[in-house]
Amino acid sequence: MFVTAPAARAKTAWYESFENPQPSWQVEGGDARFEVPVHDRVQGVACTGEGCERLRVSGSGGTHVYFRHDVGRP
Repeated sequence: MFVTAPAARAKTAWYESFENPQPSWQVEGGDARFEVPVHDRVQGVACTGEGCERLRVSGSGGTHVYFRHDVGRP
């Protein structure tokens, strides 16, 4: 007897359009002293679609600053 599992459904690729006004990247810390003086979404300067998210980070000391972006999937 030969048994096979049903074919897994293909998931569509996740896509963030950056079209709504609420920023979605989140600061996660790092080992540097830093600030994020600019964190917003702008329209009309994106590579795909109309919107993009803009971050400006300034800091001193340390070597890294982390940001994260949830994708809504495990």
